[in-house]
Amino acid sequence: MYLVTSSSTASGSITFVLNTAADPGTLQTLFARSTFDSSTGCKTWQGSRSSQGRYGTIWHNGTCEFVHRVAFRAAYGELPAGSLDHESNSVEVHHVCGNRLCVEPTHLEVITRRRHAVEHKAMREAARFALAA
Repeated sequence: MYLVTSSSTASGSITFVLNTAADPGTLQTLFARSTFDSSTGCKTWQGSRSSQGRYGTIWHNGTCEFVHRVAFRAAYGELPAGSLDHESNSVEVHHVCGNRLCVEPTHLEVITRRRHAVEHKAMREAARFALAA
């Protein structure tokens, strides 16, 4: 059973489908290949990574996918139509925790591509400031 809902963001409203019958089998598979960090609550992926090593990857439903997207869909349902488009108004799955290998669904949120770029810029600037201090 699915429930259509919407979320308001600074750049508009996003509608997506919540999966009220989550896919616990997929989540268990992801969690089994992850380590839990009790200080952050992150479940950090220990499996294969993308070519640049930034994101976890898994072979799922006949294609290689980023594990955080698989985790989000298993917990909450499909992303909005057009979410794979590379336009500023498309949506992406963002790691609220900042750990790109995290597969904990509560650490993932859907945001617009434009907001995602702003979030990452702010994270980079905060890291630079911390190093300079």
